[in-house]
Amino acid sequence: MKQTRDANLGVAEGAARVLSERVTEAPAEAGALGRRSPEPTHPTKGPTMFTKTAAALAVATLGFTGLAVTAPAAQASNECVSRTEYQRVRPGWPKARVHNLFDVAGVRDSWSSSGGYTDEWRSYRYCGGGDVSINYDNYSDNRRGLRVYSKSLYVW
Repeated sequence: MKQTRDANLGVAEGAARVLSERVTEAPAEAGALGRRSPEPTHPTKGPTMFTKTAAALAVATLGFTGLAVTAPAAQASNECVSRTEYQRVRPGWPKARVHNLFDVAGVRDSWSSSGGYTDEWRSYRYCGGGDVSINYDNYSDNRRGLRVYSKSLYVW
């Protein structure tokens, strides 16, 4: 038993000696006081083909899913106007900008023109059940074409 114990101590002393030699013989770029860098470098090992392939696949997957997820909510439905779309419309917006936001031209309810002054009322179906009514005119905003004058939401 004593012989085995001495052999184990010899192995432990030898390992301690090798470890101390490694610490004192550290390369110069490792820093002051002969310390080893926390991550030893290995001259023959680098990124494996598996690592490179997995990284490329992760980047490609994130790129494609990012494209699929970034579709605007405003274009989710071409049939009706959402509450968010309705709230975004502001007085002074041109009719084309409203139609682009709503993705639908709506229905002309009324139109009148006299002496160069024009009014138009259009209604759009509301997604929550009801109608959105927008009044366009060309005289409230210095006659620059038909622009939003007022808007109303009728819900039933």
